[in-house]
Amino acid sequence: MQGPIPITNFNIPSGDPDLLFARALQQAIGGVEDEIRVCMQTVFQTCGARNPKLRGLLMNTAAIEQPNSGAQAE
Repeated sequence: MQGPIPITNFNIPSGDPDLLFARALQQAIGGVEDEIRVCMQTVFQTCGARNPKLRGLLMNTAAIEQPNSGAQAE
């Protein structure tokens, strides 16, 4: 079994986080559009579910994935 290695290959200085880079990286990964896509996919999966317990679980998941419009205001 391999454990953690205390030596790294590169020396990376730690500093203050770059908020502009973090926002750009989030948009490159998916951003708000990705949250909406996941929400809609879950809603469509719910339409095909026959089990009422599964349907309720999927609708709750879709509600959680729904993006908050107020949090994205700039």
